[in-house]
Amino acid sequence: MKNKVSFLKSKFFKHNELIYGFFSRNGGISSRPFNTLNCSKNTKDLSNNVKKNIKIALYSLNAINKKLILANQYHSNKIIIIKNNLKKNYRADGFVTNNKNIFLGILTADCAPVFFYDPKLKIIGAAHIGWKGCLNDICKTAIKSMENVGSKKTNIESIIGPCINFKHYEVGRDLYLKYYKKNKKYKKFFIKKDSNKYLFNLSYSIEYQLKKLGIKRVIICNEDTYSNKRKYFSHRRSAMKGDSNTGRMINIIGFIRK
Repeated sequence: MKNKVSFLKSKFFKHNELIYGFFSRNGGISSRPFNTLNCSKNTKDLSNNVKKNIKIALYSLNAINKKLILANQYHSNKIIIIKNNLKKNYRADGFVTNNKNIFLGILTADCAPVFFYDPKLKIIGAAHIGWKGCLNDICKTAIKSMENVGSKKTNIESIIGPCINFKHYEVGRDLYLKYYKKNKKYKKFFIKKDSNKYLFNLSYSIEYQLKKLGIKRVIICNEDTYSNKRKYFSHRRSAMKGDSNTGRMINIIGFIRK
């Protein structure tokens, strides 16, 4: 029996021209351990299942005829501006566009999916942000890319989607020191467990970066991918059990074509 497709939205983006959703793991056709809405081709899941799952997600957004852009994500700070000349393969961790004919997609399984929107100039962005991207200022790259297309910081709104909660995000002292050396204010996003272990608040770190960049309208969805096994894939949860095979949720944003 298939689960019902579900995706999270926020009343924060109140603009009728947008279609978007942070999808759960439910409602697809993939078998364990990728059950059921795995949308990543970089897994051992069947390619045909992944293609059908992506179509299921688009259909649930009434966007089945839209062109969806996905990337080979690699925990970078690279954001690509999408214009009219589309490619088959992209290597990046985010996109920005004002093209009304395409949708932007981000895959996650503990890292944060982050959407950007300029309601005045109708520009959207999407980014995949983990600790590496956060440390290497992918937020800055994303906002700069929005500006390169014409946005002003004062117009940009942002939603930080479901990601791993700090209670389950244990990191080493080496990561704490990397952030601390970058900016001592990052100390408040780490809770010390012992001399070598800390708990890291990823979503609050992203929010801090965005507000520091001048983005005033930022919201955090506050849903934990690690603890909510029935709703979300979690790379860390699977790894803790000695299983490297886990699916990826898809997160999609685009424009309604009028």
